[in-house]
Amino acid sequence: MAGSVNISILTHNIHQDTCDFLNHGPKSVTCRNIPLVLYEGKQVKVKFYHRIQAVAFMAKYNGYYNSNFLNMSLAELVDDPNESQNIANVTLTKEFPYRLAGMPTRTTNSSLLFSTITMATISTESVHSGKVTDPIRISFLCGNKSITKNVIPLTFVDNPELQARVGLKLEAGNLYLADSWIMNEESNAPKLFFEAMIEIFMQNLKQNNSESKFDEAVLVFSSWKDVSIFVKWVKLAKYDHVISNYVSYFGVIPTGDKKDHSEVYKQLTNAMVSGELQCQEENLLLKAILDENLKKSRKFCESFINHQCVDTESLFSKKDDCDEKVIEDSNVCIVSLEFINDDENYYITQIGTCIFNKSKTGRLSKRLDFSVVLPEGPVMNNVLNLDLGIARNMESD
Repeated sequence: MAGSVNISILTHNIHQDTCDFLNHGPKSVTCRNIPLVLYEGKQVKVKFYHRIQAVAFMAKYNGYYNSNFLNMSLAELVDDPNESQNIANVTLTKEFPYRLAGMPTRTTNSSLLFSTITMATISTESVHSGKVTDPIRISFLCGNKSITKNVIPLTFVDNPELQARVGLKLEAGNLYLADSWIMNEESNAPKLFFEAMIEIFMQNLKQNNSESKFDEAVLVFSSWKDVSIFVKWVKLAKYDHVISNYVSYFGVIPTGDKKDHSEVYKQLTNAMVSGELQCQEENLLLKAILDENLKKSRKFCESFINHQCVDTESLFSKKDDCDEKVIEDSNVCIVSLEFINDDENYYITQIGTCIFNKSKTGRLSKRLDFSVVLPEGPVMNNVLNLDLGIARNMESD
C-alpha cells in the first residue's frame, strides 16, 4: 500500500474493517486481529493475523483503498524462519484395516503434518451415470507451501455424453467450455499436481528426510463430500497407492452447529471474512480454522484423528467407506405414495414425505408433510368417482 498515511489511524480503520471488535472480551486483553502497520521505504506494509484476513481485506476494496488508483497488492508467501509449522504430537493405536478379534494393535507416538485441500468442481447428472462430480481446480496448502492448479476432470473427458450435458468439448487434447479454452490434457494432467504435492511431503516427512519433524501426514477437507470427490478422482488417476505411501489420514474440519466456514472462523477469532471465496481463498480460510483449533486445545488433535478422520488404507480399500460419511452429513428424505389403478394406468392420490437428519449434538430432527393429489384424466369418470366417494364441483373448474 503506497502513500503518506497516519499509521495509528490506518491501523484502527483496518481493524474495524476486519474484526468484530464490538463483541470482544475484556478491554484489558489486546485483540490479536489488530494489524501490524509500518513504513517500508515509500510503501506501507500491513501484516495480518492470518493470510485470509489480508485476502478478504483486499477483496473488499478490490485493490483500491480510499483511492481512485490501484494502491494495494498482496505480498508473496515466503518462508519465515521465525514462524514454525504446527507440530501436533498424538498417541495413535494402529490396527489392520480389517482387523480380526485377537489380532494385536500397535501404539505409537507420532508428529502429524496437517495439510488442507479445497476444490472447484464441475458436476452433472444422467440416467446411466447418476450424479458425477470432478475437480477442475485444486488448492493444496502445507505450512507455507502452496499449490493451486487446474486439473483435468477425468470422468468427463472419458464420457462424451457427460461433456455434452455441461458444455465441455475435448478436441486435440484441449478442453473447451462453451467454446472457450480452459485447459490442456498434458499441461493440466493429474500427475503434475500429484508430483508437486508429493515433493512437499518428501521434504517434510521423516520417511524421506531424516532432518524433518513429521512422522505422518493428514489431508484435511471442508466436507466428507469433498473427500469422496477427491478419493474417486485419485483412483481414476491411478494414484491411490502412491498417495497411501505419504498420507496416513483423510479428515474433515468439524463445524459444530455452523454450516459456513466463515462463521466458524469468526467464532474462533472474531475476524470477519465475507464474500464468495474462490478455491485458493477457501483453502486459506480452512487452514486458519485448523491452526486455531490446534492452538486452542492440545486435546483437539487426538479427538480430530479419532472422530473426524479415516485411515487412508481403509479409505482406498473400501469402496463405500467415504460415502457412508457423506450420508451422515446429509438430510434423508423418505417418500411414500398412495395411488389408484384403473386397470390401465396408475394415478397418485396422496404424497407423503419424511425429511430427517441428525444434528451435531446427536439429536434427531424430523419433519413430516402430506399432500392430497386430485387425479386427472379418465380416472375421474363418474363411476370411479362414485366408488371412491370423490365429487368434483364442475362449476368451480
